[in-house]
Amino acid sequence: MFRHDIPLMKMPFGKYRGCQLWELPNGYLRWLVSLLDLREPLRSAVYAELRARADHNRGRPPHARALPDPQVARDLIAAGRRVLAAKYHPDAGGGHEVMVAINLAADWLEAQVR
Repeated sequence: MFRHDIPLMKMPFGKYRGCQLWELPNGYLRWLVSLLDLREPLRSAVYAELRARADHNRGRPPHARALPDPQVARDLIAAGRRVLAAKYHPDAGGGHEVMVAINLAADWLEAQVR
């Protein structure tokens, strides 16, 4: 999503120091706004980012609103690949073509996470 109206600002402190606001998870942004001593212009930029996310998600179905954590998604893809490989690997009685299809599908899913 192009954020032309939100100032590009990097986190000056904490776990996500040096990251752009648009890279931060929703929970971290909500925690930031709960801080009483959060100073300007960071406070305004965090509010603007949260508003932009809310506007972007408005009207979308709940399952499409939240993007999964990339590491969790990669772990799930890897686990699925292992389960299917154990079942369809040529050494387990499967075929080469099926394994190629499994690997292609897993590679495509991993590319979607990036």
